[in-house]
Amino acid sequence: MLKAYHYAECGRCVVEGFVTEGEFVYLEAPYLEATENTLLLEIAAPEAEWLYRQHPGVERMARLLTEQYLAGQSGMLRIPRPADRLRAFQSQYPALISRLKRQDLASYLNLNPCTLSRLLSEEGFLEVG
Repeated sequence: MLKAYHYAECGRCVVEGFVTEGEFVYLEAPYLEATENTLLLEIAAPEAEWLYRQHPGVERMARLLTEQYLAGQSGMLRIPRPADRLRAFQSQYPALISRLKRQDLASYLNLNPCTLSRLLSEEGFLEVG
């Protein structure tokens, strides 16, 4: 699993998203970190462009996956209540939530770590790693 992140001007780590097994990743985040043992295959931009020209279906798939990733990320942050944001994440990524560090999940959901801990202690939430 990969974690994509950047550092805010204040120096705080801001998690932008997560990539799991078998997923295509095209992220503009400055940093990618493997949070588990990971095999990552990389293709340079010129080779990707060649591949897209030769196989338009691959380009369409990459665009759709990128749009889906970005829509999921921005949609999650538009949910105003922290508990609802956590429920939406748990519903959308049930297998992922137990694999994440609390601090990473809190950052991704734009929550204070103490708020996340409080929410997780309430009934109905799966435990975070």
